[in-house]
Amino acid sequence: MMEDTLSKTAQAKKLLLEFWSDFQPHSVHEFRDYLKKNNITIVDRTHISSAVYTATQQDILVRVDRGNYQAGINFHEDIEIPMKKMAGIQSVLLQTKRVLSIPINIVELTPKERELIPRLQKLYQECERMLEELEKDEDENEVSKGRDC
Repeated sequence: MMEDTLSKTAQAKKLLLEFWSDFQPHSVHEFRDYLKKNNITIVDRTHISSAVYTATQQDILVRVDRGNYQAGINFHEDIEIPMKKMAGIQSVLLQTKRVLSIPINIVELTPKERELIPRLQKLYQECERMLEELEKDEDENEVSKGRDC
């Protein structure tokens, strides 16, 4: 039971690092929404709270306001940070995908802005497709590296 909790907290930490990799302030609530939107149900509030607490203790995250955090001075020093494995383009695609996933209130849009919605949806799908392609290439590269040894 203890090992299971540790692995889920570690998983929460990995997801936390991906989420805050844009170096912008975000709330824990936004992080939970991000997990929900991406159908990530393996970590619950306890694991998230534990990961956030540990990250702040290690200066990986810094509290900027009540419930709001951003990347801290040790953000890059953690060897498990997915950003280290990510090329710059992959980071930009993740940020673009995240921004494009923010809900839009259609009622407040002008007709011209409404015309952009299908194009934004296509852009989101294209970001997803490119990210999947990059991940597939990364996996294939790791397999071929293992064979060379």
